[in-house]
Amino acid sequence: MNVKEEQSLYENFLKTVKEKVPNKTVLVKRITELLNIDKDLVYRRLRGDVPFSFPEIALISKSLNISLDNMVGIESETSRPIQLKLIDYVHPTEKDYNMLEEYNEVVRSAKDIPNTELGESSNTLPLSFYLKYTYLSRFYLFKWNFQYHIPQQKKFHELTVPERLNDVFQKYTIYMEYFSISYYLWDPWIFKYLVNDIRYFFDIGLIKKEDINLIANDLLQLLGFVEDLCRTGCYKTGNKVYLFISDINLNTFHSYLDVSYAKISLFSSFFNNTSSSVDERIFFKTKNWIQSLLRTSTMITLSNEKQRIAFFYKQREIISQLLDKTEA
Repeated sequence: MNVKEEQSLYENFLKTVKEKVPNKTVLVKRITELLNIDKDLVYRRLRGDVPFSFPEIALISKSLNISLDNMVGIESETSRPIQLKLIDYVHPTEKDYNMLEEYNEVVRSAKDIPNTELGESSNTLPLSFYLKYTYLSRFYLFKWNFQYHIPQQKKFHELTVPERLNDVFQKYTIYMEYFSISYYLWDPWIFKYLVNDIRYFFDIGLIKKEDINLIANDLLQLLGFVEDLCRTGCYKTGNKVYLFISDINLNTFHSYLDVSYAKISLFSSFFNNTSSSVDERIFFKTKNWIQSLLRTSTMITLSNEKQRIAFFYKQREIISQLLDKTEA
């Protein structure tokens, strides 16, 4: 490899690092802690004044999940960079909190950037919606724990949410309303799938009757919140939000976030975890995919009042069936 190729490789490395963590303050803090060096030295390395050593490059690459393809600049239409974030939501470590807080910072930045956009298609309730409700959010964590910590399974009432994690979650619900415009596309059976899960855990004795009543009450409150969004077409921040109900079943989760300096794509992986990409080609493919799905859906925000009323009536019926189950 000649000097020119080495320089190109190093430039690709710096570019990839900055794409992985677009917020410069967060990036500097992370590298400072990782390499245990002064911030000034990190800034000099990121500017290119002083090169990272090979061991430093190796540590950073491992921490940020930078692939060899990214390092050497290999790109193709059939192979694009994706990062899987595996977060322990029940026993989070400092590394888990760092990943969550870094993502929160990206989302928060939408407040100060014009023309930001969010799009999501899913057969599960949006994280930014259900995290507003104590028992509903605890159920999702309980389900995650059931699937990931099989030797240490807990009953619903035994599960506790760390205060710091709850703080991160609540900030996330606030920040997600900063996007200039948000599109949500839901599977028509989105509440039915959730109710089936809750009933299953009740049947095997991991959720008590009184717990189901608390979860059901949260679900009804969430429905009221979403129904208000559909009537007004905006959050309290004044930012626009549109809800679509798909006419075909959605078998997975796709999402895109456009905050100007970062175009992010998200995909479901192992329930509450996501695979993400900051590759622009993946971003536009994801956005086009979601926008294409809107053609096979019905918008119930500020329009189609009859369909909107029918949808929310049906969801309340489904929740009432959950309550009836506990009384049987």
